[in-house]
Amino acid sequence: MCVLAKPKAMRGQYGSAIAHITSGLKILDELRANPFDKSTALSKGRMPYVPIDVVCGLFTRLQAQIIVTVHRMSAARANIWPELVIELDRPIVFHSLADARETLEIYTYYYRQRNMGLQAERTKAEQHSPFTRSIELLNGLSHAAVALRDVSISLLDRWSTALDDFLRERSAPLTDRERRALAVLQLRKIDCLISLDIFEPAGQAEAGDNVDWDKYCGLFEKMVTLGESIVGFSPILSPFHPSDAASSSPLPTPKTFSLDLGIIAAMFNVAVRCRDPHIRRRAVRVLRTSAAQEGVWNSAVVAAIADKWIEIEEEGLDVVSSCADVPAVVRVSDFLPVFDGEEPTASVYYRHSAAFNAGGVRKEVFRW
Repeated sequence: MCVLAKPKAMRGQYGSAIAHITSGLKILDELRANPFDKSTALSKGRMPYVPIDVVCGLFTRLQAQIIVTVHRMSAARANIWPELVIELDRPIVFHSLADARETLEIYTYYYRQRNMGLQAERTKAEQHSPFTRSIELLNGLSHAAVALRDVSISLLDRWSTALDDFLRERSAPLTDRERRALAVLQLRKIDCLISLDIFEPAGQAEAGDNVDWDKYCGLFEKMVTLGESIVGFSPILSPFHPSDAASSSPLPTPKTFSLDLGIIAAMFNVAVRCRDPHIRRRAVRVLRTSAAQEGVWNSAVVAAIADKWIEIEEEGLDVVSSCADVPAVVRVSDFLPVFDGEEPTASVYYRHSAAFNAGGVRKEVFRW
C-alpha cells in the first residue's frame, strides 16, 4: 500500500493516496490481531520482502498524518502495535539519531492510541450511560486523560535527556545531514511538548480558538527558527513587505519525497496556533520554501491552507501586530479537508468555535 500511495501523493492525488494508506492500516491491523491464523487471506509469507515491523514503522508515521489531516477515524482505530508496552523505568539509550526518531514515533503512537481510546470511551459514556453513572465515568476518564498526559510529558523529557547524552558522548562531529535531522527532532519535540502542555483536564482543548496558545509565542518562534535552519535560510526582518521577501528568498529547492515526519506538520501548527503575525508568516514561508512531500502532506498545499486560515482570522481587523490583536471571536478553531478522489483538488472547511460566530463554517476550495 505504501508503494501505491507514493505515486498518488506525488501526483497530487491525495484522496486516492489516503484511501490506499487507510486500507493498508486495516490489513496490518488484521495481521497483528491474528498473527497465527492460517485461514486468513492476509497471512504473511515465510520470506517477506520487508519485515513486518519495518512496514508497521512506516505506517505508524502515515497513520499520524491521516488522523491529523483528514480526521479519518477508521485509520485511527487501526492498532498496528497491539503488544506495545512502555516501561517507564527502562533506561533509554540511543546509538544513532535514527534510534531517537524511532523512539519518538513509538511514544507519539502510544499517546495517540491511548488518547483515542479514552475519547471513544468518553463518547460512549455520554451517549449510553445513565446520567449519574455517566458523570462518574467521565470523571474517571478525565483523571485517566490527565495521567496519560503526565506520563507522555515524562517520556518526552526522558527522550530529550537520552538524546542529549547521545550527542555528548558522540566522538565524531555531526554531518550536515545529521545536523538537519537533529533540528527536525528538536522541532518535533517542542511541537509535542506544546500540544501536551496545553492539555485541559477534560481533554477537550480545541486547537485554534483557545487564547492559551498565545503564551507559547516564545516556543513557536524557536520552532520557526529551527524550520528556517532546516530549509536553509535566515528570517527576514518584515514578512509583510514583498520586496524584502523576494530579495532574501533562497533558490528554488528540488521537490523531495519522504515517508518520515519532518517539518510540515510542525510549521502548520505554528502558522495556525500562533497569532503573532510575524511568526506565523515566517512559518508559512518555511512551508513554501521547503518544497517537500512528507507522506500525504505537501508543503505547498499545507502552506496555502495555512495562508487562508490567517486571512480568515485577520480580515476586517485594522492593525495586527501581536497575538492580542486577534480576538477570540474571529479565531478559527478547527478545519476539515476533503480531498477529491482523483483530481488535485480539496475542499477545506474552516470552523469557528461554537461559542462564537454561531459555530460558523467557511468552505474554501484549493487546486494545485
